[in-house]
Amino acid sequence: MIAGHSEFTPTGEGNAYIIKTDKKGNEVWNKTHGGQGIESIGGITKTNDGYVLIGSTETYDVGLFDAWLLKVDKNGNEIWNKSFGGRGRDIANAVMR
Repeated sequence: MIAGHSEFTPTGEGNAYIIKTDKKGNEVWNKTHGGQGIESIGGITKTNDGYVLIGSTETYDVGLFDAWLLKVDKNGNEIWNKSFGGRGRDIANAVMR
């Protein structure tokens, strides 16, 4: 899996970007997640039924940016997302199962 940020999105702001590859590095699928603000992924971990990603969100925030936890299924479709933080900039870069 590759996770990060893409500026090439329908909103034009930039969303979280994930790419699933096979064992040889060939792309299987790619997905963007987020809303009208800026989202980015800094860490990812595999779960039994998909992946949990961690990063930052401007769309689902309380303050400037919030730490963002995103759960996707094995095909990269969002199951849920949660944001954490206060009025300042909160960014997370690692997640453990």
